Amino acid sequence: LSIYAKDYTNAREILCFYENIITEYLGKETFDYARCQLMHGVIDLQTRKYKESKKHLDTAEEMIARINELAHKQKSPEGLTPAEKDEQAKLRRQYIDSIKANVKAQLNNIDIVEKDGSITNLGEKYGNK
Repeated sequence: LSIYAKDYTNAREILCFYENIITEYLGKETFDYARCQLMHGVIDLQTRKYKESKKHLDTAEEMIARINELAHKQKSPEGLTPAEKDEQAKLRRQYIDSIKANVKAQLNNIDIVEKDGSITNLGEKYGNK
C-alpha cells in the first residue's frame, strides 16, 4: 500500500524488515526472498535508482529461472536427481504458500457494504484479520 501511495521510504523499510525475517528463518533460496528482490527492484525503478533496480530484478529473475529449469529437466529423459526433486518440492511448496498468503491478504482487505449501509470486513468476519 505504501508503494501505491508513493511513500517509497516507508515501503522500503517494511520490505527490508520482511526480507530480514525471510532471510533469517527461510534463507535466500526461497520464493519469498525472490519476491522481496522483485519489490526492491520496483521501488528502485520508481525512485530512479536504476543500477540497484537491475541488481534486485536480476536476483528475482534467477530464482524464477531456477524454478523453470527444474521443471524442464524433470520432463527430460535424464529427469531430476533426488536432491533436485527435494529442491523442486520445496520451491513448489513456497510458491503455493505464497499464492495462498496473497489471496488471503487480499480477501482480508475486502469490505462489503451491506443492504443496511453497514460495512463488513471479510477478514474480521471470518477471523483472518
